[in-house]
Amino acid sequence: MRTKKIYEPRRWKSAYKGVYIRTNSYRAYDGQPDECYYIVYYDENRKFTYETVGWKSEGYSVEAAVQLREERIRKNKELRRQKKKNTKAHSGKRVKSRYTGVYVRTSPCKVCADGRADKCYDIMYYDENGKLKYEKVGRESEGYSIQDAVSLRAKKTRKNQKPENSLDPLFQEVWEQYLQNWIPNLKGGTGIIHRIRRHVLPEFKNHRLSSITGLEVEKLKRKLLVCQKQNGEYGLKTGSARVILADLRRILRKAKEWGLYGGEVPVFHLPPADNKRERFLSPREADRLLEDLKLISCNMYYISKISLYTGMRLSEVVNMTVSNINFESRIIYVNGKTGNRISYISNVILYDLENLVKDKENYIFIGENGQKLNPNRISTEFSRIVNAMGFNKSVNESKHKFVFHTLRHTFCSWLAMKGVPLLTIGELVGHTTLEMTHRYAKLSPNTKRSAIELIDEVITGGKEI
Repeated sequence: MRTKKIYEPRRWKSAYKGVYIRTNSYRAYDGQPDECYYIVYYDENRKFTYETVGWKSEGYSVEAAVQLREERIRKNKELRRQKKKNTKAHSGKRVKSRYTGVYVRTSPCKVCADGRADKCYDIMYYDENGKLKYEKVGRESEGYSIQDAVSLRAKKTRKNQKPENSLDPLFQEVWEQYLQNWIPNLKGGTGIIHRIRRHVLPEFKNHRLSSITGLEVEKLKRKLLVCQKQNGEYGLKTGSARVILADLRRILRKAKEWGLYGGEVPVFHLPPADNKRERFLSPREADRLLEDLKLISCNMYYISKISLYTGMRLSEVVNMTVSNINFESRIIYVNGKTGNRISYISNVILYDLENLVKDKENYIFIGENGQKLNPNRISTEFSRIVNAMGFNKSVNESKHKFVFHTLRHTFCSWLAMKGVPLLTIGELVGHTTLEMTHRYAKLSPNTKRSAIELIDEVITGGKEI
């Protein structure tokens, strides 16, 4: 009778990680089936490997298998680490040395005179503007050593270090002080923040104030004005560039004034403004505009009419409150972007203002939600309406287009044509300089002729005396 063969598992897992045991009933040891020990691990190439340790009858034990596996793992880890280091070193990439800021590049093809692979030394340091710099020192085949790289980096670091009392902060630090301590005092602070963050900080954020020279500002000016087609953006108008550079100049001067900066403020020139509007309405065009606006929007009609007959800016009209109007003296207290001034109420808008202030407690112009109107939205809507009316048909130059500001320009132009002195016009509309009002001088030639006639009267009167 044939005896049924007993199935014996090839190997099974022991209580120790990575150690396996297989018994053999045909081999006996100390009256029991003999045991063979195996270990599993990843070799230096990360290949899964089984290795036979030995039989129990040969003097091996499970503890010996565990110890051998640990030795294999340590050895293979070291081999993989060394292999990775050699591969990286011979790839031509920078490898950090044991010296701070010193890197080594081992050439995969160049060799020194002694047959060793050629090495190139690089250093890393921060320049005077706080920018990270990498600089090549030289190769071993050229006579340079790692000590040369260490010495050169030490010199560069000492050169670029600033004494604590040198008063030469980063522009970012000065801007934070300006933002916290001076912006709240300014009107239009939101616009300043937007302009500085968008145009100035990307250029000078990590620059020391001493490194912001007139030449650096000229480069910024050129960048603002030059067309950037590759980014889908076009250069700014000269007026916008003037405002940005003027903001930068104020920040630098405040740093000097507050004692944050011990150097000199750079001298630079603002680009000449060429965006002076020459377009103004004739009385017939103004009547047509107001008649059409009356049918489209009551708020738009009254806001435009007030601006046309007072010269007030759009934001000044929208921000007007009941307390700003004095009907007894027939004046409007204007809180404008250039300061406070007085505007006078003409007969044309007196009746309109009296109707507008009825049942109002604060702002005169409010939206459907009861909140103050947004000047930007009003300006956009106004441009859409006048374009639909055909005022800007065939007009390509932006400074010749009819926009809301044209109403203010029309007010000044009409006064100049009637011989009103330029100084008076400037005071009525809140011009900060006479240069802003001087553009209307060509519209008042009769004023100059009248001045010459007065000289004739004085001379004639003197002869009679």
